Amino acid sequence: RLQEDVLSAVSQQVQAIQTALKENVKQLGFMGKVVDVNPAAGIFVTLNPAGKGYGGRSKLPDNLKQMFRPIAMPVPDNDLIAEVLLASEGFTNSKVLASKLVSLFNLSKEGLSRQQHYDWGLRALKACLGAAGKLLRQHRKEQKTSTNLDPDTETSIVVRAVCATKLPTLTFEDVGRFKGLLGDVFPGTPLSDSTKPLLEAALHQAAADVGLKLTSQQVCYNMVVYWCQVHAVARLWVKNWMKQRSLVVLWMRTG
Repeated sequence: RLQEDVLSAVSQQVQAIQTALKENVKQLGFMGKVVDVNPAAGIFVTLNPAGKGYGGRSKLPDNLKQMFRPIAMPVPDNDLIAEVLLASEGFTNSKVLASKLVSLFNLSKEGLSRQQHYDWGLRALKACLGAAGKLLRQHRKEQKTSTNLDPDTETSIVVRAVCATKLPTLTFEDVGRFKGLLGDVFPGTPLSDSTKPLLEAALHQAAADVGLKLTSQQVCYNMVVYWCQVHAVARLWVKNWMKQRSLVVLWMRTG
């Protein structure tokens, strides 16, 4: 994300380090100081390509690029990564669930609208898998069991994690499409995020205290805020701020 003029200045420092390593010197004059040179040191550059897909990235200037040897990186195997992460979280049906999750993310990337904040990559997938692990541990704690769960229960937990982490990030038009994709990939599984009866009761009480009565949609939005906070999903309202004010006030009143 650095500007090209800054990267050009960095190239001079990189050249000084590389020269010292090639000449196998013991010490190096670097930025006004004399520092010891570790002969086992090396400099590597990892970067995303500059373009629309990665906002704010700058291309490497030619004088810096010529100091390094390019290395091709393979595309990560998302199916295998998801399978391993689910298995480490305690899911016994991890292979099937991982394949379905990756298919869902790929279909969503192709079928939903293009939004700047949408993320259907590995980082978002990992966040969803982490949320599924939390829900699995919570379920076992509530059921007071440490035994393996049946495939249907594990599938339900994964779908709840997907709903809790991805639905809050979607535009209104894409919510219906995403739920349709969920129904296709996970047929027969209820499309719902986690419920919280005590919180719902507190929301209704907070609304009653100020002379309001919540609709089911308002309760749903409040629950979205809660699960965003639990799963560390960023929360930002840009449009229709006045319509969201009562939601924020109720959230503050209920803690």
